[in-house]
Formats: sequence, structure tokens, C-alpha cells
Amino acid sequence: MSLKFENIYNRNFIKNFSDLQTFQFPDVTPLFEVQKRNLEVCAEAGNLVLKGLQSAGKCQSEFFSRMLEESSSMVKVIVAEDVPEQKVAKQAVLVQKCYENSVANWQQLAEILNRSGNEAANIIQKHAVSSMEEYKGILNRIEDPTKLDTERKIA
Repeated sequence: MSLKFENIYNRNFIKNFSDLQTFQFPDVTPLFEVQKRNLEVCAEAGNLVLKGLQSAGKCQSEFFSRMLEESSSMVKVIVAEDVPEQKVAKQAVLVQKCYENSVANWQQLAEILNRSGNEAANIIQKHAVSSMEEYKGILNRIEDPTKLDTERKIA
């Protein structure tokens, strides 16, 4: 029999295809469930990072308010009538104090961001390990159809 378009409707050709067993696709629902949990964990980690960023923003606004207050008090000290040598000494003390406060503020801000980032990374890392184990187990069951049949009978 030659392969021509007209031969597709030949009874023998159709009969050959109908005799084939249909391919059964494995149940991929467990894979989707694992992926759904992965997305939930990523959302949870994202929320932690967002809370950390909100906290950092709040701290920055507090730092800026304090810096403005310190600057205005520094200006008052500088403008006050005094001997020039005393003004220079006061300015040096005020600049040192502002610098130390600024460094402390930035360290606090870095700790907040670092903490939230580490918490999110730990959540993702813990879930990634368990997720890979789940995937491996599911794929092993898909490769061995006898395991799937016994599980379906049990369930």
C-alpha cells in the first residue's frame, strides 16, 4: 500500500490505529501541588522582605528627622556669639557626634535589611530541599508504573 492522502481513509489504515493501545499519561497533579507550595513559599518570603523594606523605610524617615533636629541645633550653636576658638571646638564636637549617630543609624538599617533577607533566604532554602525530595519521589513513582497502580488502589 502506498502512502497517499487518499489511503488515510482506507479501512486497514484506520484499523491499524484503532488496534494501538492509547498512551496513558501519568498523573501530574502531585507535581502541580508541589509547584503550588513553591509559589506559596516564595510569596511568604517576598512578604518578609517587603516587611523588612517597610521597616527600613520607617527607620530612614526617623533617622532623617533626627538628623534635621541635630542640624538645627548645630546651626544654633554655630550662630551663637562666642570666641572663634570655642566655636571651632564646638563644631568639631558636633560634627563628630553627627558622624557617630549617622554611622550607628546606617548600621541599624543594614541589620534590619540583613535580617529580613536572611529570614526569607532561610525559608526558601528549607523549602527547596524538601521540594526537591518531593519531586524526586514523584518522578520515581511516575517512572515505575507499578508504584502508581498500588498507590491508586490504596487511595
